[in-house]
Amino acid sequence: MVRNREGADQRPEAALEEAEEVLQGEVHQTPDDARPQTELAIPSSAGSGTSFQGVPSALDDLSVTANGEPCFAPPCLSTESSASAGATKDDEYDEHESPLAVLPGHLGHPEFCRRPCILFSAGNCEAGMGCNYCHLPHHRKVKLPQAIRCKLKATRATERLEILMQILRKKEAGMPRTLPSIQKLISITHEALDAANSSQASSPDRRAAQAVLAKMPVAALLGEFFTSDFDPEVRVCLQQELSDLRAQCAKMLAHSNP
Repeated sequence: MVRNREGADQRPEAALEEAEEVLQGEVHQTPDDARPQTELAIPSSAGSGTSFQGVPSALDDLSVTANGEPCFAPPCLSTESSASAGATKDDEYDEHESPLAVLPGHLGHPEFCRRPCILFSAGNCEAGMGCNYCHLPHHRKVKLPQAIRCKLKATRATERLEILMQILRKKEAGMPRTLPSIQKLISITHEALDAANSSQASSPDRRAAQAVLAKMPVAALLGEFFTSDFDPEVRVCLQQELSDLRAQCAKMLAHSNP
């Protein structure tokens, strides 16, 4: 499970501003990305985390999002994974103990990598390609139009899930062989939509928003700005799979460079 670093009740306006920064290449960060202490010049501090104690039963599937909209969690967490979702913060976020936390940030570039390293951009990152942040090129010229920002601000969680699923399906069809399949991410979104019994028609406005969002990497799409009003269990599933994809990239890299 990945803790929401900024809180689950982030305002849509702030989240959408983050989306624009992501598209411009200023931010490429998912909830499991902690800013490096060398960048901030301060020690890491303990914050409050959110624990999920397992998948709701059929009678308890209904939950309420930050916008007051009911949504449903998919049955995608096993007993073992849901138990690990309730781990303490110290067990989960000590980067010296978590193998996923110290994976090189460029793994899975450009779809699964972490945000660009600001130290590397300034020309003084001493970690090299072992840095927790990405040293590879990121596009900076895509801008989220005001009309699309307004549209996203008004969309419901189920509609965002549909947009995400459609984008992931297209990305899967064109995914480079050097990257692992994102079929499990697609399955998670599909299960969540099935649980919510969603069947909304695609509007021209939504198709326009989807076309712009499709230019974002998978890691950015799974970030706070787009998934903040998803059911918490759905977000846990998506973030866990993103971590698994990064780990798969590490294994693929190790096999290609024995």
